[in-house]
Amino acid sequence: MTERIKTLDEFAKHVDYSLLDTLSPDPQATLDGNDHDPRQVFSGHYVPVTPTPLTAPTYIAHSKTLFAELGLDDSFAIFTVRSTHSSARLEQVTATATAEQFLSLKQY
Repeated sequence: MTERIKTLDEFAKHVDYSLLDTLSPDPQATLDGNDHDPRQVFSGHYVPVTPTPLTAPTYIAHSKTLFAELGLDDSFAIFTVRSTHSSARLEQVTATATAEQFLSLKQY
């Protein structure tokens, strides 16, 4: 069994943006990526934008099957939220959680 990815730094080494090489960006997109207003795109496949960070992300669940297919360790989901926002309250619900467990989650 190969070693699973556990950190963002490890994950970044495996990122492949080659799909973007086959697509055309919207020629009317802004150069700085501050193009967050919804609008119709007439030419191009996508609009490149700067990411908007979440102020207080809460971990809810992830697919263990998908993580396994991507080579990610289950701890990667929790590590990612903690390393980005150490003050975030984390709630873990596995993919097999019951509806009652899911509905009992509180928003923080």
